[in-house]
Amino acid sequence: MEVVRLPDPDQFGPEDQKVFESTKPWFGLDFVPEMREPGPADAPGDRERRDPGFAPGDARPRAQPGPEGAHRRCRVGNERLRPTGGGHEFSRLGWPGFRPVARLDAAIVGSQPGKAFWRSDRVPLPEEVTMATRRPATTPDSPDPRPTRRRFLTTAAAGTAGMAWLAERTPPAVAQRRTLTALALSLFVPSGDERFTELMQEFGKQAGVDVRFDTVKVTDVPVKLAAEATAQAGHDIVNVWEAFGYLHRGNLANIEDVIEDVGKRYEVYPGHRATFFIDGHWKVAPWYWLSFVGTYNVKHFKAANLPAPKTWDDLHKSGAELKKRGTPVGIPISNCTDAILSWRTVMWCYGAKEVEADGKTIAINSPKTVEFVEYAKRLYADAMTSEVLSWDDAGNNRLILSGKGSWVYNPVSIYLAAKDKDMPIAQEIDHHEGLSGPAGRFAGTFHHGLGIWKFSKNIDVAKDFLRFLYKEDKFASWLTAAKGFCMSPFKKFEGLDVWKKDQKLTLLPREGPYTRPQGWPGPPTQFIGAMDAKYLLPNMLAKAVTGTPVKDAVTWMAQEMNRIYKETV
Repeated sequence: MEVVRLPDPDQFGPEDQKVFESTKPWFGLDFVPEMREPGPADAPGDRERRDPGFAPGDARPRAQPGPEGAHRRCRVGNERLRPTGGGHEFSRLGWPGFRPVARLDAAIVGSQPGKAFWRSDRVPLPEEVTMATRRPATTPDSPDPRPTRRRFLTTAAAGTAGMAWLAERTPPAVAQRRTLTALALSLFVPSGDERFTELMQEFGKQAGVDVRFDTVKVTDVPVKLAAEATAQAGHDIVNVWEAFGYLHRGNLANIEDVIEDVGKRYEVYPGHRATFFIDGHWKVAPWYWLSFVGTYNVKHFKAANLPAPKTWDDLHKSGAELKKRGTPVGIPISNCTDAILSWRTVMWCYGAKEVEADGKTIAINSPKTVEFVEYAKRLYADAMTSEVLSWDDAGNNRLILSGKGSWVYNPVSIYLAAKDKDMPIAQEIDHHEGLSGPAGRFAGTFHHGLGIWKFSKNIDVAKDFLRFLYKEDKFASWLTAAKGFCMSPFKKFEGLDVWKKDQKLTLLPREGPYTRPQGWPGPPTQFIGAMDAKYLLPNMLAKAVTGTPVKDAVTWMAQEMNRIYKETV
């Protein structure tokens, strides 16, 4: 296998760079799609054989921009990735002649017959080259579980834009002793991850297996899931949340033999059931959720002689007064995760919704949505500053910790960070219960769970570990180690001391019954994931608060949803 090092993007020619920048947001991968009109070689059946993502009758490749009838070949700043001859099909991902596989240390791995392409300051390891070129096996009940071009683009979209794939070194099988592996995002509270590692080690000793718990940045998890699903190899247990359960349901083992018993003993909250009970099966084990609540500066509210708000209308009235005093409120209206979740909560409270209960019928263009957007427009103009238009997910944290802000909608991480660092402002921060609107009280959150890959060689051991984890004392010890940041998906654990010792945390478990999955009243499907990757909801609001007529902004979002639905479902 020849390893070819690729040039860096700064070596692109002007035209390369122009195309690269214009297409990068679509694909989240550092390669350049080259569009071309169909030529004489496009005889009947040729495109199906060359491009597995293409279906007869398609006017153009699915989920791709570009001129009608065009399809793409791929390169990375030079000619070496262009397919030769008929365009060798190397993967079900649908890029003729080139298979993008992974991103490690800012490197792109891809392959052509006999070549592995690499961009990095280090030489790729042999197993990484193998990962780039091997074809995963199929199973009788799942002939080709790897993503097609359409599904891959949807999966990548559900993660963070601009990411590429992470490769997993697959350990060699050892007959004498097995290794159980798990992958999850790194918790804000490190002690939670430490306790989970201890629980895996304790289980490993009892079961006679080795264990490994890997944590990565939240933005890396979706890409890692896509890489492992495509390679049909990787970890045994994986951290899944919201739309990712639907995206990967074909590759996740059924685990109702574990969860049905747990549910009877502990009572699963409706939000987790709606998120992880998919197609009549438990595909993901409930693990935790995040309690988004009103976080406010008590000193600022007292100075203005204002009580903590109970409704969104209360927040508008109080926020207007607080802004006059130089201490505004803040909800991001920008391309960040907190913006989607926060405004989706407000939207539900005003009776608006993006889709119907079937998860397919688009419902955003409605009078209720107009009412919701009008409220957001008033709240922004009267109670916020323009900085919310450029916030990232830490923007609300910075506002409160600076002492200049009076209120944000966020998990309790702001308070916990201030408390752990002995910041004086921790004394001024408190929380209040979720706000209600004309249609009632609802709460957005992220429902996290643990899935088991169907292609895992350790499904039985992984299920035994989940049973071990869900023992009352074990699960309670993990929740306690997470310091109240991770909420229990089970009613049974609402009364743990971790939420009683600190009066500023006592309200958190009570938010559970109000939580809904992303996409409610429908399920959190791949359509919702792809839509959120484009940040449609906050972008609609950004248009409205910066001058676009409200009805035009709502119509824009409906049109974008229709377009994305056609590409992803």
